[in-house]
Amino acid sequence: MQGNGITHEQLRELIQGESSIGIPSDLVDRMINIAERCSYKPKEPVIKYGTVNDNIYIVESGILELRYWNGVKVCTYGFALPGTLVTSPQSFYLKKPAFMTVRACRKATVLKITRKMFDQIMDDSHEFCKSMFYVAMGQLFASEKKLYVIGGTAKERYLSLLKNRQEIVQGVPMKTLASYLGITPSYLCHLKRALVKK
Repeated sequence: MQGNGITHEQLRELIQGESSIGIPSDLVDRMINIAERCSYKPKEPVIKYGTVNDNIYIVESGILELRYWNGVKVCTYGFALPGTLVTSPQSFYLKKPAFMTVRACRKATVLKITRKMFDQIMDDSHEFCKSMFYVAMGQLFASEKKLYVIGGTAKERYLSLLKNRQEIVQGVPMKTLASYLGITPSYLCHLKRALVKK
């Protein structure tokens, strides 16, 4: 048992599902076994904006929020669910301070793998490198799909999220969900009430 209600096997399956070609079980187990388990309170940052952090994180339980400052306000860019690999691309690729903050929406547990350890697995396995490439491509695809999933009016965006990402609607605070949809919390509350009445 991994703790937090998820078994080692369940976590392995979630991680393997991050790559369209899968990730060999032995390599997933290697990542899990070398990782440091870290717990975070609601709103506590895993990766802080403006700091260099090139660690790789795997969400074990809870949901992480990816947020950024657009010059006017803080906006929610996306979410990371159990099994998702998260890093600061800016820190990992350029060794520069993170552009986004990644924080726990509610209580969350993540597995932290240092860049050095992650690079060692890549040095040892061509198959792992290929799997990680497909993980990265999957995350780029998810960013592109987001434009479709939350397009349209505020009501259409909310209904699309209900249809496509129910776990996010149920698992994050209303203020965070409203930020993701680009509306105010009060308007989201109004939308939810209007839909219940139908």
